[in-house]
Amino acid sequence: MEKVLALTDEQIAQFQTLKEELKAERRAKKSEMREEGMRKNRNLLAGLNPDDADYQDKVNAIAEEKAQQVKARFLKRAEIRAKAADILTDEQLEKFDEMKGKRGKKQRKHS
Repeated sequence: MEKVLALTDEQIAQFQTLKEELKAERRAKKSEMREEGMRKNRNLLAGLNPDDADYQDKVNAIAEEKAQQVKARFLKRAEIRAKAADILTDEQLEKFDEMKGKRGKKQRKHS
């Protein structure tokens, strides 16, 4: 990425700082999840009985929780992109987005 985008030494240092911040955030979140016991079964729906009177309420609660998780991940990606945009020039950002698009297409082909 450094060569393709022709990053300056200052930009490289800024990206390194950003990577370290993100790594620390991930570690803290992982620790928080462990402490709160939030590591749940991947398939919560299978543990519910459709005959229970509150089945739909439980399904809605699970769906809401999942939606909040997706929203949080999306917002985090947007925040990271905004920080990258602050570091890169307009031309570099355009190349960066192009690189990300190509990488995404390759990953989908191999899935």
